[in-house]
Amino acid sequence: MENLRVILTHDVNTLTDAAYKKLKNNEEIFGLIIVPKNMPFGDAIDELEIIIICSDETEYKNRIEFLPLDLF
Repeated sequence: MENLRVILTHDVNTLTDAAYKKLKNNEEIFGLIIVPKNMPFGDAIDELEIIIICSDETEYKNRIEFLPLDLF
């Protein structure tokens, strides 16, 4: 965990697989947020704003989150 940054990506396959492998091998990731390619840009921004306002970066350590958030 060199840069301590949450990664935001559309790459569901490659990055998600790599993150799960790291976690399975007891390696740490700082966080991964997957945004579907077909998600409207405005909706993605709204959901990311919720994440930024309602959490801090330490809450995403070793976590993979998929948008849209399941808020209800």
